[in-house]
Amino acid sequence: MLAIWGILGFRILSAVNPKDPLPNTHTAISDFRPTAPKARDTFSILANYRDPFLGTLPKSKIKASPPKKITPAPVVKKNISFTGHIRDQRSDQVIFFVNIEGQQHMMSLKDEVDGVRLLKGNEDQITVLYETRKETIKRTP
Repeated sequence: MLAIWGILGFRILSAVNPKDPLPNTHTAISDFRPTAPKARDTFSILANYRDPFLGTLPKSKIKASPPKKITPAPVVKKNISFTGHIRDQRSDQVIFFVNIEGQQHMMSLKDEVDGVRLLKGNEDQITVLYETRKETIKRTP
């Protein structure tokens, strides 16, 4: 143990009191020549990876474009025709024969079939409502 403390003490004393002084490495100012500056290499970091703590992707910094005007879709005209009607003598109920897209349906007032509602009608014409469009249809012979 005495040897270990002796080695430590010797190293401390030799570090505090060096034997050789440092050599003089000063250069004269007249010998100084500055080096030409190098072009700086620039770069940018693209951090588009998932956040390890939150588990989310970074938000993009793209400027939002002005909102586009939303135009309602044009209403598609349905192929509707009125072919006739029948009336019940006892109850005064009227049934109209209406062709919608090639299929014949029997409808009474306020009935709705395939999105077409029968609003009113008489023996010559009917009025129907579909997709906010009101249309009067005359009877076909």
